[in-house]
Amino acid sequence: MAKHCRKVRGGFTRCAGTSGLLAGAAAMLAADTRPQLRGRGEAGAVDGLALGVAQAAALAPGVSRNGITLAAARWRCFSRDQANLLSRTIALPIIVGATALKGTRLARRGASPELRRSVAIGIAASFASTLASQRLIKLVERDRALWPYAAYRAGLAAAVLARHRRHAPNPKSG
Repeated sequence: MAKHCRKVRGGFTRCAGTSGLLAGAAAMLAADTRPQLRGRGEAGAVDGLALGVAQAAALAPGVSRNGITLAAARWRCFSRDQANLLSRTIALPIIVGATALKGTRLARRGASPELRRSVAIGIAASFASTLASQRLIKLVERDRALWPYAAYRAGLAAAVLARHRRHAPNPKSG
C-alpha cells in the first residue's frame, strides 16, 4: 500500500475511492468497445443478474452506480442508448429502497429537529440538482460514448491522489 493510503473507517484505505474511480473508468472503456447488438426489449434474467451485481459493486467507495451499470449493460452488448435506459430504469428501486432504509434508521434513532431539517434540505437540494441537470444530460447523451465519463473519473482520481500526496505526513520529519 502506498505511503499516502492509510486505513480509515470500515477497513478501506484512504485511497479506496480513487481505486473505485479508476476501476470504473477502466470498466467503462473496456465495455464500450463491445458491439452494439442488442436493443429495446431484449433484456433477460441473465442481464438482470449482471446489472444487479453491478449495482452491488457500486457499494464500494468511488464506484458510480450509474457508471458501473452502464458498463455492465454495454458489456452485455446493449446499444449505448439502451444501456443508458436500462441504467436509469433500474436506479429507481435502488434509490427508493436506500431512502426508505435511511429514513427508517433515522426515525428509530429519534432524529433531532435540526437533523430532520438538514435531511429535508439535502433531499430538496438533490431533487433540485437532478432537475437542473436534465438539460446537461440531454446534451451529453447525444453521443452516449462512455469515454468522456471514463476520462472525467480518471481525472478526478488523479486530482484526489495528488491532494492526498500533498497532505500526507512526511515520515522523514519528526
